[in-house]
Amino acid sequence: MEALIVLLACAAFVACDATPRVDVVFRGGTIIDGTGRTAYVGDVAVDAGTIAAVGDLGSLRG
Repeated sequence: MEALIVLLACAAFVACDATPRVDVVFRGGTIIDGTGRTAYVGDVAVDAGTIAAVGDLGSLRG
């Protein structure tokens, strides 16, 4: 019984992915945000057809 509990605990731990996910991440693109600011290189995350994040999105997965 103890082995089953340990196995289930390990399975639950592995199933928990702490890295946030979106539908797609475009990396290393030139971003022009429309504010008049100078263009810069960054990432754009899109989730459910909406821009979810812009900037350095290093750990975000798509």
